Amino acid sequence: LFLSRLQAFQFAGLLLLILGGGVLQVHAQPHFFPVYDRIELVFTLLLSVILVCGIMGMLNAASSAAASHRATAGTAIDVVTVTAVVALALSALYFIARDVRGIARQRKNAKRDQAGQPSGASRVLLDETSHLKRVRNWTARALQ
Repeated sequence: LFLSRLQAFQFAGLLLLILGGGVLQVHAQPHFFPVYDRIELVFTLLLSVILVCGIMGMLNAASSAAASHRATAGTAIDVVTVTAVVALALSALYFIARDVRGIARQRKNAKRDQAGQPSGASRVLLDETSHLKRVRNWTARALQ
């Protein structure tokens, strides 16, 4: 590649590619469940932060500023990078646990439906049916 000696341009191109894919994903919402679109957006943003920290670290190392300024900036970049990596790992664990919990809840509801116990929409319909029966009885008594 003709820009192989200019890593900043390569990083910028990669960042544009990742963020462009994120924007496209937000508008297209390709996943069946909207929660997966949000997960992908969070991961895209966190990976972009990590990439920007990499760019800043590389530029900081190549700068001609005083050593004390480079060390302070380098420490700040390191803190942001570690924070972003930890946030990425914690959000991955959170979304995995949330998804597993949702799948377990769906299986539990499916077993309950198979056992003949009403759940979800069928429970609401039964409640409304009993309410309508009470209204009908009350109306019949009031008209007599």
